[in-house]
Amino acid sequence: MSYADLRIIVEKTPAEIFIKKFHKTGNICTAFNKLQLTFLGPGFTQHHAGQLEEEIRSLKYKGEFKYNNFQMYVAGHKKIFQQLQNLNNDGYAGISPCTYVHYFLGG
Repeated sequence: MSYADLRIIVEKTPAEIFIKKFHKTGNICTAFNKLQLTFLGPGFTQHHAGQLEEEIRSLKYKGEFKYNNFQMYVAGHKKIFQQLQNLNNDGYAGISPCTYVHYFLGG
């Protein structure tokens, strides 16, 4: 496998950013290790949890209108909460239930 093959595999995904900097050297081993650390290994859990925590913080209820209502707001929180709970099996410590309530009521 070459750098070009790896680039084709991760093309148009967030992982492409992590291996782009190895374009000049073509160092496939280092590029793959960086990819594994961020998206395939233990680092993925923390990376993904950080993204989900940011997403739950950014959810806001802005009132009832055509494509946004309270049920959709609750569904968004439930979806993210379930994804964070699934990460517990992979070593994610999680945020406290009080923090979930704080984010829910703060939105």
